[in-house]
Order: sequence, then C-alpha cells, then structure tokens
Amino acid sequence: MVGDDKSLGRIYVSTTYAILFSIAIVGIIVVGIGSYFINWNQVLSVPANLSPEILYKLIVIVICSFFITFLLKPISAIAYSYHKPFIDPLISFCAALVNLGAVMLLSYLDQSGNILYLGLIFCFTPILINFVLSVVLYKTVFKDYVPKISCIDLGEAKPLMSLSSKFFIIQIAATIVLTTTNFIISHYFGNEAVTEYNIVQRYFSVIIILQGMVLVPFWNLITEAYTKQQQEWLQKTMKRLFSVNVVFTILILLMIWIAPIVFKMWLGSLVKIPSFLVFIFGVYTIIFINASVLTTFINGTGKVKVQMISSVFTCLLYLPFVITLIRTFNIGVTGIVIVGLIWSLIMLPLRYVQYLKLIDFRSRQSIWNA
Repeated sequence: MVGDDKSLGRIYVSTTYAILFSIAIVGIIVVGIGSYFINWNQVLSVPANLSPEILYKLIVIVICSFFITFLLKPISAIAYSYHKPFIDPLISFCAALVNLGAVMLLSYLDQSGNILYLGLIFCFTPILINFVLSVVLYKTVFKDYVPKISCIDLGEAKPLMSLSSKFFIIQIAATIVLTTTNFIISHYFGNEAVTEYNIVQRYFSVIIILQGMVLVPFWNLITEAYTKQQQEWLQKTMKRLFSVNVVFTILILLMIWIAPIVFKMWLGSLVKIPSFLVFIFGVYTIIFINASVLTTFINGTGKVKVQMISSVFTCLLYLPFVITLIRTFNIGVTGIVIVGLIWSLIMLPLRYVQYLKLIDFRSRQSIWNA
C-alpha cells in the first residue's frame, strides 16, 4: 500500500475517510436542499397518485445513499493494494444477495407496496453490508491500516487529493451522465421506455461484468510494471487483453442474434424490446469494452488528467446535446443510445493516443502523462 510504512498507511487511510466524510456531509446538505426546489413529479413523469412529499423523501434516500456509498469506497482501494481484487465484487455479491432476501421478506410482511420501504432496502442494504464487511476486514486482513480519529492528518490531504480528487471527479461525472439519462428517458418517453432501456442495458451488462472480472487484477499489475518501466510486459499484456476482447465481441454478436429468444423466455409478452435498440446497444458495448481496456491501463498509471477533463466535458455537453436532439429531431430511446455510441467513438481514439504516449517512456512531460 505504502511500502512497509504501516503508520503512514494508517494516516493516509484515516485522512481519506475524514475527507470523504466531509464531502458526504456537504453533498447531502447541498444536494438535499437543492432537490427540494425541483418538481420531481414532472421531471420523472411519475404517476399522479404519488405525492410530491413521498417522492421527495425517496429522492433524499437516494441522495444520502449515494454519498454514503462514496464514504465506504476506500475499503476497495485497500483490497486492490493487497492484491485482493475479489473483495470488491464479493461485497457487491453479498449486498445483492441480502437485498434480494430483504425484498422477499418485505413482500411477506408488508403487501402494500410502500415505495419508501423499497427505497430504503435497495439503497441502504448494500451500504449496511459494505459497512459490516469493512469492519470485519479491518479487524482481520487489514488490521494494520484500521482508520482512527487520532491518525487523521490534514497535512497529508494535498498529496491524497491530487490523484483521488481526479478519480472522484471522473466518478461523479460518469454517475451524473448515467443517472440523468434515465431521467431524460422517463421525462420525454415515459417510464415504459426506461424499462426497455434498462432491460437491454442489463442484458449486455453480463459481458461488461465478465470483462471487469478479467481487468480488475491488472490494475495493480500495470501500476507496478509502469513504475518499473517494463515496456515489453505492458505491451504484451495489452495485446492479450485486446485478444480477450475478440472473444467478448463474438459473444456480444451472438447475444444480439439470440436476443429475441432470450427476451421472450425472460419477459414473455410483458415488454416488447425493439430489435434495433438491441443492435445499437450491442455495438455500443463492443466500443465500451475496448475503451475499458485502455482506461484500465491509464488508471493503472495514475495519469488521469486527460480522462478527468474529458469526463467533465462529457458531463457538461453530452446531456444538453441529447436534449437538443430530442427536441429538434424527436429521436427515441434508440437515438439516445446512438448519441452515446457516437460520443464513445470520439473518446476511444483519445484514450488510444494517450496509451501510445504513456507506453513510450521517452515522451516529454505533457498533459498526456499528467
């Protein structure tokens, strides 16, 4: 984590939690108050029988869970530093399992379908599991780095925030784009369109999850190899990862082909999924997995300034662009995916150029290796 200096490691971990706690408190207060002045019923096109008061309470639950989730993120970073990348997906799996059990229990105890109860379960069950497992891990595997108030040193905040803040901005920008896309679809095309979009998204997310399982161990390996300037190993590793993507691409093409059969078995006649939406989403997924390999390499080197800037531009320009197209050309949900596809095609060469700059250790200091 920080070499053999466990005391400094504990200071870093403790200070990180203190910084994230401050961000979480400020975020909950600012976003929570700001949300009070937004007409969420109109934004989300929710049924008229759902009162604004209940919807606002639900929004507050989502906001609180969002920032608390960020507060619990350091355990994943520590797991990666220990070369135990399986811990992060293990936490997610346990949370999903408990989440399912909680929903089944709620359906047995309360059949009224209270949306606030469901919101609390879906939002805070993963947080509870993450917290419990974090405590267990800090008492066992990571006991040398257990955070303590006495170890908080804000003097170490600057070196911590220099890289961490960049990753934080990237995550915030990505989250804004992903969540507001659903809001836009709901507002302009109705909740049925949101269902179609999310079903197709979940269908292809199987490949993204599988690829993530492959890529996760390489983050630390790339960091170590890049620090030692092992150019040959890095080039061979990237070629192998892109070779794996060929297999994933074949699987995606197969998924596009068999999608009508899968959706019929899965959904019956409840939801009709447009075949062109499936095709476009499949192509988008192919672009995404190739970009993910490059992003993993860039993240491993820690040279994420270009990625941070492009993420901010995406956040600022992508959504207004989508809304403009909707109002001007009346594009449907498929059109929104096409916009995402075009944007990804623009970002992919940018990632590749940075990869070439980083793999050439003779390159001069510039924004590409900052």
